[in-house]
Amino acid sequence: MAYAWGWEEDKFLNSSIDFFTKTYKGKKLIEFDSLKIQYEVARYTATRVLTVHRKGALPADWWRFPWDAKPKTRAEWLEENKELIDIWDKLDKAK
Repeated sequence: MAYAWGWEEDKFLNSSIDFFTKTYKGKKLIEFDSLKIQYEVARYTATRVLTVHRKGALPADWWRFPWDAKPKTRAEWLEENKELIDIWDKLDKAK
């Protein structure tokens, strides 16, 4: 396995278990990120093919993946953006 990563024999034989474990976990994270990118490209392409002339549809609206952020409720969004609402109210009154 380590030889497939480009390690030479002396590096493999002289590495500690801790170093090997961290390298293995890092390699798995890189592979997962690469796979995630491929899925995102496929989802984007499929969305654009299915909705050629339709605006407003986002790729995440069609297909959800486990790493997608969960949609917020209106109450959660309002709670997070309290300061923006005050600014918008002031801007509306200034018109």
